[in-house]
Amino acid sequence: MKRLSTHREALMGLAILWIMLFHAEVVLPKPLSWIQETGYGGVDIFLFLSGLGLYYSLAKDARVGRFYWNRFIRILPTYWAVIILATLMEYVVLHRHTPWVELFYELSTTGFWLNATKFDWYVPSLLVLYLVFPLFFRAFRARGAMATGVVVVLGVALSLAITATRFNYLLIFTTRIPIFFLGAQAGYMIRENRSKADSPAALLAGGAPLWGQLALFGLGLAGLVAAFHFFTPQQRWWNGTWWYPFIFITPALCNGLAFLFDRFPARALRWCGRYSLEIYLVHTLVFGLHKETARFFPNDFVAYAVYVVISLPLAWVLNKVMGFITRIFTKHV
Repeated sequence: MKRLSTHREALMGLAILWIMLFHAEVVLPKPLSWIQETGYGGVDIFLFLSGLGLYYSLAKDARVGRFYWNRFIRILPTYWAVIILATLMEYVVLHRHTPWVELFYELSTTGFWLNATKFDWYVPSLLVLYLVFPLFFRAFRARGAMATGVVVVLGVALSLAITATRFNYLLIFTTRIPIFFLGAQAGYMIRENRSKADSPAALLAGGAPLWGQLALFGLGLAGLVAAFHFFTPQQRWWNGTWWYPFIFITPALCNGLAFLFDRFPARALRWCGRYSLEIYLVHTLVFGLHKETARFFPNDFVAYAVYVVISLPLAWVLNKVMGFITRIFTKHV
């Protein structure tokens, strides 16, 4: 499992490329089409590795105020910059005036929770997970893997409870609660050099022996195949059946990929992982202009290839600009 921390950036780089493939509106031949249709699993990889990194962070420095500052100053300024840029582009390119209340919902990240805006769900969800993580960390220090197990069960129970209600739009978040905190369990096991999994939570977090990880991966894969076979895309959105399997798939998948990265160089993936937040936000903005720009390209494959090529350097520029601005700001705080 130590490979997870060694290759964390490469794993995040692969995850963001998988998400970009998922968001690309192109028709691929099988089996590539199935890889594309499951590309939302890149988010689960992000959350698993985020939980892992947060455990390391608080174990090293338990100051909660510093923890919150570092997390939010990394995300919110960049998120706000992209929201403002998207609003300006909509006004200039689409001649669409964004109501002030909608802009407030987006900037405050409350729009997702109120089902009032469709711009983004990931950043609002990530901020809430960051907000509650120090509480989990305290419980984990007191109760160990039992705390992880409770949170995993509560995440699944909450998801099942809201499935048949008007709040089922939150399933895209609640079904990811378990994998985020399993990432923290993995972080504990790696940092404390716990090679033996002594609890169900530790087994789920990637601490199972090879045969156990293969069994869990197979179980998740079987659930994923069943979800795609028995439910339509709309039904999968509203019952969450295509999200739950990644609770079992993600840790084993990350371990397997990290094993490969030990043997093959992954510099390009590490670069993508380093700027994964910016790539995620920028590609959402660039891909969203497809309807207005598609006529300039011979087909969708060429269009999305250009969008990817554009998104990567723009993400790098965004990172550098916002890093410069936040450094100036923090000097005066």
